[in-house]
Amino acid sequence: MKSIKLILLGLCPVVLSAQNPESFCGTSFGSQSTLIQSRKISVDQHKEFSQLPIYVPLQVHIVQDDNGSAGYSYLNLMESICTLNEDFEPSGLQFYLENPVNYINKTAWNTHLTYNPGEEMMIQSNVPNMVNCYIVSNPAGNCGYFTYRGDGVALSKGCLGKKSHTWAHELGHYFSLGHTFFGWEGIVYNSSKPTEEYQSQVRTEIENVVRDQCHNQADHFCDTYPDYISNRWSCDGNKKSTLVQIDKNGISFTSDGTLFMSYASDACMNRFSTEQMADMNNFYSFNRSYLKRNQIEFKAISNIDYSSFKPLDSSTIYYKNPTFTWDPVPGADGYIFQLSRNDIFTAVLKTVYLKTPFYQTDSLVLGKNHYWRIKPLNAFNFCTPFSNYHTVVGSLLSSNQQAEINTNIKIYPSPVQSGQKLYVENKNTDRILSIAIQDLTGKTIMLFNPIHTQDHISIDLPQLKAGLYYLIMKSNTGNQSTKFIVTNP
Repeated sequence: MKSIKLILLGLCPVVLSAQNPESFCGTSFGSQSTLIQSRKISVDQHKEFSQLPIYVPLQVHIVQDDNGSAGYSYLNLMESICTLNEDFEPSGLQFYLENPVNYINKTAWNTHLTYNPGEEMMIQSNVPNMVNCYIVSNPAGNCGYFTYRGDGVALSKGCLGKKSHTWAHELGHYFSLGHTFFGWEGIVYNSSKPTEEYQSQVRTEIENVVRDQCHNQADHFCDTYPDYISNRWSCDGNKKSTLVQIDKNGISFTSDGTLFMSYASDACMNRFSTEQMADMNNFYSFNRSYLKRNQIEFKAISNIDYSSFKPLDSSTIYYKNPTFTWDPVPGADGYIFQLSRNDIFTAVLKTVYLKTPFYQTDSLVLGKNHYWRIKPLNAFNFCTPFSNYHTVVGSLLSSNQQAEINTNIKIYPSPVQSGQKLYVENKNTDRILSIAIQDLTGKTIMLFNPIHTQDHISIDLPQLKAGLYYLIMKSNTGNQSTKFIVTNP
């Protein structure tokens, strides 16, 4: 069967797409007909299906340009798979990442204007016994397509996202479904023309509102109603087409925009029909039985321990190279870390995928609030929410250092030249146990124990780089600190 060349071109959600695909769908009647006839299911075999999760291995390939640019973010990928699984949840089919994402750097595949490079990409890169999906910049001018020869799905980066159902539509094709308007591809319907006159163009018997052969007409389903619209359309408040169609018997009707296999806009779509879901399950069980796994152990993600978050919420931290840490979240294989300038995360500074529970960034903006959060993920869980955010402020001093600045300690001269004497006048009566000099990273440069009765102390500084330093005095009542500046001669 794999010698049959079958291309199913997908829907193109113009509302969400960042691109303007040249065509909505170029699926041939022969291609869809072959797919429909290949189902190992007859009219009498439409049956109830199990709604227990059936975990299906998904292999995602993110295709980039030759230099590694024009990719697709891991966060966007997780959100897109989350929507895909939500769309398929009523069918029982749920997709998981059996392998890590495969990154391919090839411009000719990332932007392919015809189908041959796309099929070449799939034939050369497919992982056996997986649902292979390729996320590209331009899949032959469409939002997506399925090709039987390549046995994979190509998806446009501009047509995916939280509210896009492009992926569900294309995997509907992958699991045997045709369009709800099957036979009308490429035909622009106009109700002013008698529907009977379209029969010479429509490559199936035109489906009427009253049907007695629905399992042999159009998409071969009896719970998807007539649809003559093969271009992208928006729905009304009842998720019906605003275009009124008239069947051959003169009965008026509107198309159902809730079905993923229609060409309604994303805002209208929300389901596969019961018979569509039954056929996809049967196609999985028979035609694509190689996707079955003997044992799959679903892994849940536990709750986040917020007490482990460092820095603490509302901390003031040194602005250069701060490190954010948290305890490993049980069940998580990785994390998405975000750092933002606002608490609604529309001014995001960093979004990174991590395999370890910490992240060090380059710098913070001095004196400004920064907000950070994490999203734990694993191969089964793509819809995990972000954690609550924590707030930090970038400063030349940390919260501890600011709290410890003591006006009873006087240092002179300041600035002091590197290698010269630094004089400390202590007006406190506390017993001085030790004096340390630290740089801005907290590294101790020197440490000594003065005579505790001294209220004037001289320190021979080593050769230091010019910059800001801290002098920390440990006494019997706690730590006191002050800062001083070192210059070079």
